[in-house]
Amino acid sequence: DRVSANKKAASIPMLVPVTTHLLRFLGLYIAEGHSTGRYVVLSTGDQSIAEEFINGAACFGLRVAKRSKKYDYQISGMAIATLLKTWCGNNSHNKQLPVFWPELSQVQLSELLSGIFAGDGGVESNNTVSLSSVSDELISDVQSALLRFGIHARVRIKNLTYKGLPRTSNVLAIYGNDLNKFQQHIGFGLERKDLQLKLVCDNLNTGNTNVDLFPLDNELILEMSKKYGLFQKDIARAAGSTRSLISFYLSGSRIPSRSKAKKILDYFCNIAEQ
Repeated sequence: DRVSANKKAASIPMLVPVTTHLLRFLGLYIAEGHSTGRYVVLSTGDQSIAEEFINGAACFGLRVAKRSKKYDYQISGMAIATLLKTWCGNNSHNKQLPVFWPELSQVQLSELLSGIFAGDGGVESNNTVSLSSVSDELISDVQSALLRFGIHARVRIKNLTYKGLPRTSNVLAIYGNDLNKFQQHIGFGLERKDLQLKLVCDNLNTGNTNVDLFPLDNELILEMSKKYGLFQKDIARAAGSTRSLISFYLSGSRIPSRSKAKKILDYFCNIAEQ
């Protein structure tokens, strides 16, 4: 049986099997799509992502049309537009994981997350995997879902300018040994991004400290420095580092290795106990 809000050709099944194609489709929609009252649009310049979107639409028996805009792919129909809006939100500000995500198996959840990271995630120059979104709820959902795989991600706020107006974005980042877990359980499902991830993990597993990074809670360190009257030169001396490098750490432009971060945190713990 099928349901439709307008044209029969845009009807969708009442029951849809939870397949890899469906979960990747939902993940890509969350990352790159939006829903209006009458249609769904995915914007991507990656042909493999477009093909996955087409395969996902087929789960509902629907076709995808290439729009006049170079990177836009459209599925017409009020039923699918309403369904995706209800499950995942209809724009970048209110995106979320579908409400049923806690009921998914590990394999199913990994496919959903992989789709999201394929669309909006990437391997950064500082050897982290990141995901950015202006939706607080989406980032919170993804951070919680990653814990199912033992992956601990950190979130920071990034200030941006969009169309001349200030806005903030949430940046979720996966560091160090958690990258191995991400590669093993989730990945991107895109050859070029998975290759970048493999190179970072290979370096990590050979003991390269440039990859085994640990983000500091910059605000807490600045607060404690002020409380105990400490200067950057004091922290640098304790960490066996330079004042300029400590300045980079505290501004967030550089991330210390785990060993460096441990020395800094141990130093503050010792100061606090005195």
